[in-house]
Amino acid sequence: MMQNLNPQNNGQRELSEDEKRAFRAARRAAIQMCNCILTADFASSYVLTRAIGSFGFRTEVQVRHNAQRLLDGYDIIKERIIAMDNDTVRYDPTDIDFAFTYPQREVIVLGKAFWEALNDSGLDSRGGTIIHEASHWLSTLGTDDIAYGSDQRLHSHRTLLRNADSWESFAESFWDENAAQAKPIDAQLGKRPRPEDS
Repeated sequence: MMQNLNPQNNGQRELSEDEKRAFRAARRAAIQMCNCILTADFASSYVLTRAIGSFGFRTEVQVRHNAQRLLDGYDIIKERIIAMDNDTVRYDPTDIDFAFTYPQREVIVLGKAFWEALNDSGLDSRGGTIIHEASHWLSTLGTDDIAYGSDQRLHSHRTLLRNADSWESFAESFWDENAAQAKPIDAQLGKRPRPEDS
């Protein structure tokens, strides 16, 4: 969800230390979801099916024709998420939605639904929410909120490539079955890999 350029900060605050830890876990999950897509074989039927469902492509040819656009988009989203810091995210306990963003300022404001999400990755996840909101930023894709969920079926692939929920739903649905293939991301975040990642 997008908001006007000038935030009023009504009810918004910085994240607590516990919220920062939870947000970092969701941020790692978002990066892993992007990595999973970036290493995918866009000729596989699994990827084609997910892309057709999320972006409204009608044929495999349309998916293959747009594969580089999708890869470039997730690469940009991933790089912007990696660059996020504590000044990029706030919390509004009065907001019942997952989150909203100020696209020109690259600020994400988390709502109650974000903290109530059961998972950092997968469907309706915290990580997916971060992908959705980061896709709105003008320095990434500048997406809009055109359609959510099954309403996406009513739109063309050209429209859905500009829809934030399409970018989120593809990442979330793709992640569920491919999570085991995801590569550790600690090096991308400037950390040493944990022993269990080696």
